[in-house]
Amino acid sequence: LHAADYALIVFVSVIGSAATAGLTGAVVMLTLTLSTLGLPLEGAGLLLAIDPILDMGRTAVNVAGQALVPMIVAKRQGLLDSEAPAADLVATPAE
Repeated sequence: LHAADYALIVFVSVIGSAATAGLTGAVVMLTLTLSTLGLPLEGAGLLLAIDPILDMGRTAVNVAGQALVPMIVAKRQGLLDSEAPAADLVATPAE
C-alpha cells in the first residue's frame, strides 16, 4: 500500500466511525474500508473468527471511558470532593 492508501484508510475510518452507530463488532467498518481500497472482502471472513476477542478489549475501553469521563468533569466542575472518605459515598439501602 502507498501513502495515499494509508491516508484514504484514515479518512474512511474517521468518517465511517462518525456515521455509524456503536455496534458490537467492527465488521461494518472493516468491509467499508476494504471495499473503498478495492481490496478483496474474503479476508473479512477470517477476521470474524477473532473479532469477539478483540471486541472484549473494545468494550473494556468503552466502559472505562464512560466511567472515567464523568469523574473528570465532576472534579473540574467542583462537584466531586476528593477528600471525602469512600465509605461516605456509598449509598445506604432504603428501609
